[in-house]
Amino acid sequence: AAIITKCSRWPLIIDPQLQGVTWIRKRESVNGLISVQQSNAAYLSSVQRAMEEGLPLLLEKVGESFDAVMEPVLARATIRKGRKIVMKLGDKEIDMLSLKDEESGMPV
Repeated sequence: AAIITKCSRWPLIIDPQLQGVTWIRKRESVNGLISVQQSNAAYLSSVQRAMEEGLPLLLEKVGESFDAVMEPVLARATIRKGRKIVMKLGDKEIDMLSLKDEESGMPV
């Protein structure tokens, strides 16, 4: 739990007893958690929605390798286009949710 809540990168959890998945679901359900498997036909649209809306995303039952489309997401490879920050997801450029600091009004 400490690693998941404090690390700066996304953790890969090997969870044969599903204790971690259960904990994440409980913790993030109030934040609009999107849970998806790569085998799901609509998983890319779920990833896109999570990115655009700033929702937590749980990729489940990941095999030995990730879909190559996910590499920019896993590497946090963002691109600045003017005032927008985008990320490649397949052949699309997805606008990333950006928040403003309440006091300064600056993006965070």
